[in-house]
Amino acid sequence: MATSSSVKKETKKTRAKVVHNTYINVDTLKDKEIKDYFQYLSSPKSIIWNNFMAGTARGLGFILGTVAVLTIVTFIVSQILSEIPWIGELFRWLDDWLQQNIDAYANGL
Repeated sequence: MATSSSVKKETKKTRAKVVHNTYINVDTLKDKEIKDYFQYLSSPKSIIWNNFMAGTARGLGFILGTVAVLTIVTFIVSQILSEIPWIGELFRWLDDWLQQNIDAYANGL
């Protein structure tokens, strides 16, 4: 004989469907949402494309963020280090050397 607490637990349970090792609470989804979700899961092409686009966006964001941070850090450090006498001279020498090599390469072509 079932007690009232066990009956309440059974009525509170929601229907769940297992799709690709994922539990979906079917009662909370609307019919259109269920149809769209199952259509998405049944198409490997759309899953691959969506994951590819998400990975591309994450990678691009990572690269742009890294470039921005490194640019700011390099600018700040170069402003601070250029005030130190021997490091400032090193930067000027390196700039002159690079400019000479760039000019020699451009004239050689």
